[in-house]
Amino acid sequence: MNKSMLIAHIAVCFWIMAVGSVFAESQEGNQEPAELKKLRDSYKRQVEQTVNPIRSQYITQLERLKKTYTSQDNLKDAIAVQTELEKLRDGSDKADISVSGNIRIKARIDGSDKLILKDNKLWFRHVNCDRPKDISIDGKKWNPAWNGNESRHCETLFQPLSKATVKVKKLKGRGSVAIAEYPTDENEKTLVIAIDDKENGADEYEFVVSW
Repeated sequence: MNKSMLIAHIAVCFWIMAVGSVFAESQEGNQEPAELKKLRDSYKRQVEQTVNPIRSQYITQLERLKKTYTSQDNLKDAIAVQTELEKLRDGSDKADISVSGNIRIKARIDGSDKLILKDNKLWFRHVNCDRPKDISIDGKKWNPAWNGNESRHCETLFQPLSKATVKVKKLKGRGSVAIAEYPTDENEKTLVIAIDDKENGADEYEFVVSW
């Protein structure tokens, strides 16, 4: 290799190293600061805690008003109230603050269990075979104490506005994960999710509850 070729080769090596360094710095720069994420999470929690009870109360009041108009045979005003309810429930109420959330649950299930969410709390109700094991909530391990077939509670941000907003999506597990009871005024906004593993032995389950 002559001198000019050697110099060119060295220049190319330096150029590659420089580009790699810039790319690495760019990748690092794309990562959000931990404090920013912490502040955003805190903000979302405060918004959810503030707005959800207000909206829930508003929906309850609208339901009562609709019943009043209906009992008075005032169908025109009852329809107007129903339209307002539908706007709230399908998210087309542009003036309102949209809040939503989700919880990711992992557990080793053997038999049948129910996951219950109510009043910002979550717990398991064991039905048959072995109790849930290796539980984690949003990536954090949870080893609850048990009182008979009921586990102790875990704090969550679950505050659904109506049953139409609640969904469950199974990500892993050979059995079924389905909503057995939607949150309503009659059941004091309680969500019940049934997990049913009918095969022999236990299996790993993972699912997301969103609202």
